[in-house]
Amino acid sequence: MVPSASGWRSLEESPLGRRKYARTIAYDYHCDGIFSLFTNGMYNKEIDYCSQEIQFVRNFELEFLPFEKNQVNTPQDAKPDAFCFRICDAAYVSVKVDELDERMLCERWAMWKEMFDVAVTRGWDKLLSNDIMRRLPFYASARNKGCAAGTSGAVNLGCPGAPVLVTPSNVIGEIAKIQQVLAEACAWQKGKMILVVPPALLPILMASPLANALQMGRCVDCSPLMSGEWYTNMMGWDFVISNYACQGTDATAGKAVFYVIAVNKDALLFAQNLIITRIRQGDGWYKLLEVLGVWGHRPVHPDGFAVGYWTVQP
Repeated sequence: MVPSASGWRSLEESPLGRRKYARTIAYDYHCDGIFSLFTNGMYNKEIDYCSQEIQFVRNFELEFLPFEKNQVNTPQDAKPDAFCFRICDAAYVSVKVDELDERMLCERWAMWKEMFDVAVTRGWDKLLSNDIMRRLPFYASARNKGCAAGTSGAVNLGCPGAPVLVTPSNVIGEIAKIQQVLAEACAWQKGKMILVVPPALLPILMASPLANALQMGRCVDCSPLMSGEWYTNMMGWDFVISNYACQGTDATAGKAVFYVIAVNKDALLFAQNLIITRIRQGDGWYKLLEVLGVWGHRPVHPDGFAVGYWTVQP
């Protein structure tokens, strides 16, 4: 562009150009967290500085014994099993804010505070979702995972070195196997089951019979082949597609693998809270905005978890 006699290429670049600041914030994309799916209202308790450890009681079982006339009865112990849940993890955010910047921002200071609140929420969401998904595969009982799962040990859910290859033709059966081992453990309960898978499974689902709305018996919603949105309820599961699902590479098999996590909502004890939010004066002309959060989780019923170790054809 040929410069004008004033030396400015355009009016907008000159001091005469009027500038206005938008009130809209252009937020980056954020993967929705999933830790709230596992927060159990039946076990959850508000966390504060007075309850770093919470004790719970697990029920006992009784067995009917054979009866004979004139026998001496054998009493059974009916003692509940107590276990403790500890708030053992903590993390913080500390942000330095220059007081001169705060003054100069004027009406945009409210926008900055909004961005701070959103950043704290997103950071907390990401931290807890990653933390809980890394631990869930280890919470499942031995009979609910691996290449010899189930009561009989004949159900193959996949194991390191030998992941299950999932295709459009067998994905229904592989999901049913996870339900099978949970049913054999008496942990399958209608309305309480969650299945978490990564987006890598989506092409398999879209090419499977599950994508056909008629075969699923859904007469209201359009087929996902048309809508592009997968069902949130499928085969009795609350079905969740999440980037937080564990993924990696099996060095022995030489394949990309991922965990499919199945959870009964009552099987996990999870609690979290942002317990301290404060603003304090720094040593210089600045303030510190600080947030401290604590959380903890542990399995209550290991039989309420099941793990599939899958791979898909690249």
